[in-house]
Amino acid sequence: MIEGWDDGETILNSIVNKVGSIKGKQLPTMILCKKLNESICIISEESSQFTVTVFNSYHDDRNIFVRVPINHNSVKVLDDNGNIVQNQVLETFKTSQLNGNNKFEVIFEIKFKGIGFITYFIQYNNNKIKKISKNNNEKNLLENDNFKITFDDNGYIQNITNKQLNITFPFNITYSYYIGCGKNDFQPSGAYIFSPINSTTVSFNMTINTTTLIGPFVNETRQQISPWVSHSIRLYKNVPYIEIQWTVGPIPKEKFDPIGKELIIRYTTTLQNNGQFITDSNGRQSMSRKTNYAPDYTYKNTDPITANYYPITNKVSINDDKYLFSVLVDRAQGVGGLKDGELEIMLHRRAFHDDYLGVEEPLDELGEDGKGLIARGIHRIYIGDKNLLTTKIRDDSISFFKEPIIMFSKINNITINEYKDNFITNYKFLEPSLPKGINILSIESLNDISSEWLFRLEQIYEGDEMGVKSQPITVDFDKIFSPFKIERIIETDIQGIEEKNDTNKKNMLKNNKIYMKKGKKLYMNKLENEVSVLPMEIRTFKIYLKN
Repeated sequence: MIEGWDDGETILNSIVNKVGSIKGKQLPTMILCKKLNESICIISEESSQFTVTVFNSYHDDRNIFVRVPINHNSVKVLDDNGNIVQNQVLETFKTSQLNGNNKFEVIFEIKFKGIGFITYFIQYNNNKIKKISKNNNEKNLLENDNFKITFDDNGYIQNITNKQLNITFPFNITYSYYIGCGKNDFQPSGAYIFSPINSTTVSFNMTINTTTLIGPFVNETRQQISPWVSHSIRLYKNVPYIEIQWTVGPIPKEKFDPIGKELIIRYTTTLQNNGQFITDSNGRQSMSRKTNYAPDYTYKNTDPITANYYPITNKVSINDDKYLFSVLVDRAQGVGGLKDGELEIMLHRRAFHDDYLGVEEPLDELGEDGKGLIARGIHRIYIGDKNLLTTKIRDDSISFFKEPIIMFSKINNITINEYKDNFITNYKFLEPSLPKGINILSIESLNDISSEWLFRLEQIYEGDEMGVKSQPITVDFDKIFSPFKIERIIETDIQGIEEKNDTNKKNMLKNNKIYMKKGKKLYMNKLENEVSVLPMEIRTFKIYLKN
């Protein structure tokens, strides 16, 4: 993975040097801060002036909130034109797990349109500014224009109010862990199997240490749940979700006869979902799941926990007749829906015995300090009207998957004006006009002069998801590749090798009887460079552009 990061740095530096140098000069070397999610970056720590270059691979308009670790409580943030923009400085969350990070973070907003990159500048100020205030007077409340979150006196969430609907949902977030089976049990828990010793979890019965911060871009409540569990609950400006950044680990290891622990986060609502929940299938189709049920055989409830766990790549949802609760995740995880209104997601595991399934070693990685691994990740929570959120969550799951890549470079020996005179600070490779529901899966140059491209499109909506019916979506290639002139378009198989003919296309349509009568005209209009993409369909094209 580290080698992949290094290769990524090399490729991105090469791209920016190729398209971003105005006078042929070499751009300052950019680096990926590998511990950015720990609020650690060597460039922002050591430099009084540096660039933040954001690479965006998502085609649609979006606002990005960038968080940069710094060691100064007063900074200026300048946009790609050198104009000062608003920023929010807040102290870094010093947890008992991660306390070697930078002292502060600066947050600013970038409005992005199109596929490309944009460079902002950060300068340290000598002037002192007021730090972000602590909202001590409202310790039981966190809110913005979209949500109001109420906490009880012990620090646990009581309810969430969706202000757009003016509806309050009883809600709770808790952390606990399953004790894994050991070497003397029938099946030890390990790298290949989750095998809890019983169906109950161990809770953290500790006083929660809570701090709330407010500001122009984000209002944030930080909580230390236990010595090895903490999280931040964030409400960003004008976003339709609640963000949870969780930090778990190192999972403690007893000196003698250590006990395996499998830590979960449990979301509890009052939605009556009748044991049903919906997971994604490798980030695309929705899969309907039901507690204690198997569609293909007679279910026997011999493993009440593990038999009700399923993999998710980007999302899981429960709903009743009117409302929906969904969690978007930033990595593949396991999820269980064991009780009505509940979802539990596995965050971290540590097992001390081999599970006899092939690895021949325990799941016991020690990490840098020998104490065990620390995991940090993000969940995005949606709760509200089912019909309004179904397609919204589909759209946002793609945007979340295509989170921007952020790189940094030192510019201590050059002024910002000199940088702008010599280098491009805002570059759009494509600024496509695409209808909602269409995603650019990949785009790849097939020759050195960039006149031939392999291009994959998909429709992210399903035919009938939660009562929301999807239709074919027409895509105009001229709008995608504007201002280029398209010479010709050839549709191929998904690998980009074999050209499709009319027979191939008709065979692909034979299971879509609704659209069969419209046939070729619906599927590809060669004169107007338009194509129609069916629900859940992926189509691959070679695009030839005129030089």
